[in-house]
Amino acid sequence: MKHSFLAKYCENMVLFGLSLTKGLIRNGEAIMSQAQEILNALGGWDNLTDLQHCITRIRVDFKDDSKIDEAALRKAGAFGVVVVGSHAQIVMGPQAEEIAEEINTLK
Repeated sequence: MKHSFLAKYCENMVLFGLSLTKGLIRNGEAIMSQAQEILNALGGWDNLTDLQHCITRIRVDFKDDSKIDEAALRKAGAFGVVVVGSHAQIVMGPQAEEIAEEINTLK
């Protein structure tokens, strides 16, 4: 089903720099979702031992810190990344819960 221009605009709307879409479109082509980009930047599910969220952050425990790509996390929309030992907090803002839930659907 074709979407109207307004529907495409609303689906891809950015509010204060935060993507509000599950599937992003660039130059008319579907690209990886924000959740998938974050998961990849964390080294995939094979690298994660736990994933939780709070109001503004996604919290993860991981096996190998060399697989954490902080630049890719920022490119995916993270405002900040804090890594301590085998734990990381990714500051995503108020949509952290939605993103974490979408990451969980990618298992």
